[in-house]
Amino acid sequence: MNINLLQLKKQLKQRRQQRLYESKPLGSAIKFKRRQMNMTLEEGAEGICSVSYLSKLENNLIEVGEKFVDRLIDRFDLKEVEDTSIEQYHGHKLMLVDHMVRQTRPEDTLAGYGQRHDVQAQLIRMVHHTCQGRSDLAFRSYHDVRLYLPRLHDDEVGLFLYCLHDILYKVERYQDAYELLLLIPEKALMLHKMKLLVMRGKLKNAFAMHRLSEIMTSYRPYIRLSLELQYYHLVYEIEADHLKFETAYQPLAHILDKLAVMQQIDQQQAALIHLHALFHQHRYEAVIELSEANKALPLEGYKIYLLAVDQLGDQARMQRLLKADQPSYKPTPSLYLLMRHLHYKYLCEKEEMLSYLRSDILGVRHITDDYLLLHHLMVDTQKLFSRYHYYKEAVQVTSKLLPVIRHLQKRPPNESFTP
Repeated sequence: MNINLLQLKKQLKQRRQQRLYESKPLGSAIKFKRRQMNMTLEEGAEGICSVSYLSKLENNLIEVGEKFVDRLIDRFDLKEVEDTSIEQYHGHKLMLVDHMVRQTRPEDTLAGYGQRHDVQAQLIRMVHHTCQGRSDLAFRSYHDVRLYLPRLHDDEVGLFLYCLHDILYKVERYQDAYELLLLIPEKALMLHKMKLLVMRGKLKNAFAMHRLSEIMTSYRPYIRLSLELQYYHLVYEIEADHLKFETAYQPLAHILDKLAVMQQIDQQQAALIHLHALFHQHRYEAVIELSEANKALPLEGYKIYLLAVDQLGDQARMQRLLKADQPSYKPTPSLYLLMRHLHYKYLCEKEEMLSYLRSDILGVRHITDDYLLLHHLMVDTQKLFSRYHYYKEAVQVTSKLLPVIRHLQKRPPNESFTP
């Protein structure tokens, strides 16, 4: 998934400098449709206007002259764009933001946009698919909308960056997802619902990275705003996420007491939090027992299960799990990374395993943004190198990964590290 943050930042800077915002999307519609028809600028402009005029129009540098409108619409078959209502478009954007906050799925938002080829239609499609939980379909609109990023209004930029953050969050690129939220224009956050979505996104990424500063700063204000706007489901959701995060730092009894009074939490979510709490208290046999009793746990639960088996060094059980038939589900990036690591550790010869550690752990610049997994890989790889007396490489593992973990957490370099 190729999303270049440096390129996005450059475009946003260009946008702030130029302040050329598109109102009616005729220019972008012509550009998208011309490319779809495999037309050059010369072919598109022939008999209507100059090539430079069409280029400026496509890039929203000029407003289209009345004498050219009908002829351009006919050439590129853009009648549906000309009939576009700006008020209706703004209404659809607000409706989709409401769906994202309420975590409901829109049904007929795409009516009227399905056959259009302009940037407004692409943005509506991107937000619609985000609401539907289809980040794969949302990503299809990314490149087309990005072309016009410098021309978008603040609220449109906010929606685009939020949807892009959602795409990155789901593939566990938490640092990049968090950074995108910081780029959303202040004016876009004047809408309380949009502000709520951004705060939620920051917190969910912060939980995954164990970024304590963000959690301490934003958790209580987010709950207050959610209660003020009466979005109680957001309060229940973030309280459960916060409790799961707390399992790394609080005693088991504290976690179980809190779970007992959380009435709005489903059984699977409660089991997952219980699993995390047991794991962080080093009760690995209990993790395995609970995991095997709850076959319907999400993939995150299976990851904790594998980590517990690994911590116990149960070679026979691990080999059975790794040799089992390939699962029908698609593993998350962190689960795939863990299974690959365990494959080399338990099923491969010494030299093959060491080669993997050198190339995939020491030799890769970015491994994962998952704090728990990254910490486990650091400790485990160090132990494996030390087992075979490669002490220099064992030290290199810590030298490489400890700063990465600190960066995830945004900890000062001289602060003591507590895993």
